[in-house]
Amino acid sequence: MSGIAIRIEANGLDTLAAKLEAMTERAVNMTPLMARFGAELLGSVFANFAAEGRPEKWAPLSASTVRSMENDAVEAAQNTARWKNAKSDATRGNIESARIAKDVGRHKILVRSGALRQSIMVGEVTNDSVEIGSSIPYARIHQLGGTIGPVTVRPKNKQALAFPTADGTVVVRSANTPERKIPGRPYLKIQDEDIKLFIGLTMDYIREGAV
Repeated sequence: MSGIAIRIEANGLDTLAAKLEAMTERAVNMTPLMARFGAELLGSVFANFAAEGRPEKWAPLSASTVRSMENDAVEAAQNTARWKNAKSDATRGNIESARIAKDVGRHKILVRSGALRQSIMVGEVTNDSVEIGSSIPYARIHQLGGTIGPVTVRPKNKQALAFPTADGTVVVRSANTPERKIPGRPYLKIQDEDIKLFIGLTMDYIREGAV
């Protein structure tokens, strides 16, 4: 044949067909891709904790929570040898203030003990879904908000609780806290950039079948 022509080799079509078949098989078996989604989403949730809410900031800590944290810090300071060996009330007060600044000031919202954040993990992974969450009982109320209480409070390191009043100090072995509302702070939240990342991961996953 003279002039110009296009030649198609059968083995080239076979290669193309094999690649298309491999890509189709990857599209059917999406479990590895779901596992990738879970790993990336776990990192995104940790970023939500670090930012104290994304894109909207979480509600700030309540005054009662801050007071509770301050009381814990004072109690911890009073159990140190430095506080017990202090020569004056002023020195003890400075030790307590320093402990409050250290223990309360460094805490981010929802990271008082770190237990909630550390409990977040990837759960069941299937061909079309991946689960991420926490099994801690109070994880749900922090995510969605709600009401708790009343709760019975007892001293951690002492035999009684002391409450200042207008008539003096009241000492009790336990006390009931009032009912308290907890605002929702959605730490399990998918961001817009997560969706874009998932789309890119999906395209990469399918393309890998053609390599």
